[in-house]
Amino acid sequence: MKYLAFSILFCINLFFYGQVSIDGNAPFLKGKYVSILQIEDYITNTYKSHGRQKVDSSGKFSFKLAADEAFKAIIEIEDKSSILYIDPNTNLYKINIPNGKNTAGSNVKLIFEDLPDNDLNALVLEYNLRVDHFMFGDSMYVLKCIKSNNFKEYSTQLDIFKDSLIQYYKPIKNKYFHNYIRYSIASLEQISTGKEIVTNRINVFNNYINNKPILYNNDAYMEFINQFYENTLKLPVKGGKDKLYLAINNHASLSMLDDIFMHDIFLKDARLRELIMIKGLGEEYYYENFIQENILKLIEEISNNSLFPENRIIAKNTLALLTNLQIGYKAPGFSFLTSKGDSISLDSLKGKYIYIGFWASWNESSLLEMEIAQKLYKDYGKYIEFV
Repeated sequence: MKYLAFSILFCINLFFYGQVSIDGNAPFLKGKYVSILQIEDYITNTYKSHGRQKVDSSGKFSFKLAADEAFKAIIEIEDKSSILYIDPNTNLYKINIPNGKNTAGSNVKLIFEDLPDNDLNALVLEYNLRVDHFMFGDSMYVLKCIKSNNFKEYSTQLDIFKDSLIQYYKPIKNKYFHNYIRYSIASLEQISTGKEIVTNRINVFNNYINNKPILYNNDAYMEFINQFYENTLKLPVKGGKDKLYLAINNHASLSMLDDIFMHDIFLKDARLRELIMIKGLGEEYYYENFIQENILKLIEEISNNSLFPENRIIAKNTLALLTNLQIGYKAPGFSFLTSKGDSISLDSLKGKYIYIGFWASWNESSLLEMEIAQKLYKDYGKYIEFV
């Protein structure tokens, strides 16, 4: 299968530090709060906030972001969310959020105004349509090849598709976008069964992972990596499962675990190996194969001592995710405004018994729980702080 080579010479795009403005229109969501979020890591899908504000009485909202590189953002209003790629080369985004009354709990597609053709959002949208046509167009020929295990023909069709992409997108100088194409194609190349699996896995590894940088902030890259290294601790490793149990359950030894995976041909790189160890430990936490306390110790050790800053962040997020709202662990910090406009944080309530109730105006069951909370407040309000 041909190697998809979008030459760096053609795709280098130096993103200079700048400000990106977002002007939004959401007339059906007046008075609601809108947040703009970024996925901090694609292993735990932990978000970090770039701001939160109220949609004004005319249905407008706006944000200004400092962006020195492209990233995938999530615009969130109550139970509705939309994807917006932030491209530093686009100074202003004008977006409309349509009435989402029939899309509760699902993504809402943004409507753009005056979006440049070379903006990352326009490029990704067009490319995804091309992928859809490749997979499902022409009487779903490619999909039929996959279902009938005709992977030789599938490989031929994929090579033709890749050649067409190289020629079509060659003039585009957007590094994030070219990596997005490259690794979404890599995900398609992983499709194989039977005796071709091992050979195909080695080819995909050599073409897309071996001696390549880890693109922590590229969603297509991280989706590919998550697929390629799925259920790592369940995969056969040199020395068998006994060594894994010994390293994790008996010794909680990170060095022993590292030594085991160092012999995996797909995990020779120290940074990548550590990243996949974090991912694998997190995946195994809720199963009975390994002692949970030891898994947490190993992840905490990585979060404190890793030589790679990105891995430290991911380990920290994994630890927070696994211990979130668990008895004996610190409650997640947050702050909010009262109906009177006063700011209250969890830290300001230290030393008190606290009842915290989460509700939303669009969630009927949570509103019904308010009746229970009112009775509890009447009976125990003198002893408990109700939030």
